[in-house]
Amino acid sequence: WRQVELGDLMALYDLQFGRTNGSIARTEEYWRWIIGRRYAHVIWVACQGEAVRGYAFVKDHKILEIASHPAHPQALRLLLGRVRAEALERAYPDVIAHAPSDHPVLDFFRGTAGKVIDQEQYDNVNSMYHIPDLGRFLKVILPELQRRAHEAGASLPLELGLSVGDHRWMIHIEAKHSRIEPDKLSRRYLTLSPSTLVRLLMGHVGIDVAASEEGFEASTTTAIEAARVLFPTRAIWRSPLDSATA
Repeated sequence: WRQVELGDLMALYDLQFGRTNGSIARTEEYWRWIIGRRYAHVIWVACQGEAVRGYAFVKDHKILEIASHPAHPQALRLLLGRVRAEALERAYPDVIAHAPSDHPVLDFFRGTAGKVIDQEQYDNVNSMYHIPDLGRFLKVILPELQRRAHEAGASLPLELGLSVGDHRWMIHIEAKHSRIEPDKLSRRYLTLSPSTLVRLLMGHVGIDVAASEEGFEASTTTAIEAARVLFPTRAIWRSPLDSATA
């Protein structure tokens, strides 16, 4: 890669991982720090003319991070081919790729008799999440909730109340004036614990798992269906480039 391609790498990262829960919002300064620390041995780029269509940070036989433009799937195949060739030349029999569960590189591994594992289950560890201000968090993610309702083709307005301890919020989604209303509940609402709500908001669990947890109640079946639209299970992942110690 070349310094002049940094902007392309930044754009590809945002395109590939911008909606992955747990990923870091990287500034240009942060990007330069990642590259400057040389945690990866090599950074491969796949180019079409002057445009970078994909990149891979590689350490030995491990792909620490890989991204490609969805309109140019050949970039991913070319990068994987190059990494595989380099790994064989250095006597590594396997290639390991770190990626979120919805990343296209895992489909490639599945299609080539590769093995896909959940790193947390493999290491027997658990992630922990804490949201100090649930009301503020709901306001921050409101545009995302509106997008999910739109993509699901849900009938608008869509309302869902949340009752957590002494706190109440009503999520009101409509075409132009969506809002979070504190101290209100809709006819369709969920009663749940703070920890269950945090995991639901983060996409760590879906509504079916949340409904099986202690203290959960739904006022109507339509409340469950609304929650299924607004709070799908999402991949939670952080790149080894962000997690590795200096």
